Amino acid sequence: AANDALLDQILLFPGDTIYLTDIDNNVFIAGAVKTPGPVKYKTGLTVSGYLYMAGGPAENAKLASVRIQRKRNAPGQSAEFIVNTKDRAAAPAPILPGDIIYVPVKGKQPVIAALNQIFSYYVGLFSVFNNK
Repeated sequence: AANDALLDQILLFPGDTIYLTDIDNNVFIAGAVKTPGPVKYKTGLTVSGYLYMAGGPAENAKLASVRIQRKRNAPGQSAEFIVNTKDRAAAPAPILPGDIIYVPVKGKQPVIAALNQIFSYYVGLFSVFNNK
């Protein structure tokens, strides 16, 4: 209750940046998985481990070209890696807090659907914090 009173006193201005630390401690899984969304970051967990945490890949998942989107320290900069989770001989790609793992669909890739999954989660978070 005391925290709610403090939150009501915070003024935001155009250009302000809000950091939500819980988001940075998550990895977001999108695309052809059974339950897309954020999962808690766990040190040392591989792409396959995160896919398991998201309910596993969907039947139409293209596991040979899973994309990892990683933000950089500079605003607006990111890096993208493509991982073949079917190649058991390949070294596992390290996953960091804040990464987005996108599992494409075999055949046509509905990128807009994955973006919708990601944005709807963040819009939902904004609504929760905005309604307090």
